[in-house]
Amino acid sequence: MSSSDDFDGQSIPPTKKTKFQGAAEYKTKFRKEFVQKYPFIAPVSDVHHYRCNVCAKTLSCGHQGERDIKRHIDGDMHKKADKVATSQQSIFKLFEQKSTLNEKVIRAEVKTAYMLAHHNIPLATADHLSPLFEEIFPDRDIAKAYSSARTKTTCMLNLAVAQFFQSALVEMMKAQLYALATDGSNDTGLEKMNPLTVRIYNVNNKRVETQLLDMCISRGASSATAAAIFDKIDEKITGFEIPWSNCVAFGVDNTSVNLGNRNSIKTRALQKNGSCYFMGCPCHLDTSGNLLSIAYMDRDNQKDDSSLFVGLMTRGKLAKLLDDGDIDGTSQQRFFGSAREVLHEGYFRSFGELLA
Repeated sequence: MSSSDDFDGQSIPPTKKTKFQGAAEYKTKFRKEFVQKYPFIAPVSDVHHYRCNVCAKTLSCGHQGERDIKRHIDGDMHKKADKVATSQQSIFKLFEQKSTLNEKVIRAEVKTAYMLAHHNIPLATADHLSPLFEEIFPDRDIAKAYSSARTKTTCMLNLAVAQFFQSALVEMMKAQLYALATDGSNDTGLEKMNPLTVRIYNVNNKRVETQLLDMCISRGASSATAAAIFDKIDEKITGFEIPWSNCVAFGVDNTSVNLGNRNSIKTRALQKNGSCYFMGCPCHLDTSGNLLSIAYMDRDNQKDDSSLFVGLMTRGKLAKLLDDGDIDGTSQQRFFGSAREVLHEGYFRSFGELLA
């Protein structure tokens, strides 16, 4: 029985022979599953092709489908293109990070500036914030963990910072000369604050400074008497073992409680140190009318141009104009002359009328 015959003896036409078989005759189509597996490729209008976004080329997948894609990926052309694309992405991310960082920095600076203005804090404080933040926040974990509101801040100032600076001041007062000054608060209640300030040369900073030693709070119905006030002052001086002999001067108001000849802070302090010089308030020293006799309009009784207060910004602008050659010395003198005319009509005349 021949191969062209079936079982019942009928003949079957022979099958047509072709030169190529399989994908060569039936092209493979691009399938959407390829995109899920290879995200960098995309379909095109021709279903037997795809686009490689890494190489920026349209390629055929009509022969063996996914194997065509794999063969392209393993090729040198795609590998080189992929390396270049990866490098470019790193650069773009770097610029993106820098841009994001700049925006965060600007946001932080704006919020800090608003905080200063909102709470009426001197803008000169901003000069200290940048170096302070850089020192106390070397990494973001410290900044995140930072938590200090008014209660905690108050406790740190009163129980730690104040005691540290007070101890340093006490040691300086023990070793060198100093001057004291005090002025009491309102005495309508049963408690009176008598802040005791110290004028002393700070050997570490190499300058004369004024520092607060203690509030010297006196309490009770007699809190405003010379005895109660001086007892609090003496309690602090002797309690810290500071020698009264180092006190060369004492500044107080001109009331009898402070400068009376019989029962005052002055008489009690002089018992501790007879060489201590007492200075009353210079604004209240004139009781004989001598201030009224001063000719304030007289140029000889006024400050010179270099000391005349016309405002820091105005004086700085004037100095710049002079340095740049935009004005000469004569113009500068005319400016100060005009400023004095304004002061004559305003401050000097008003001060004279006030004294009168």
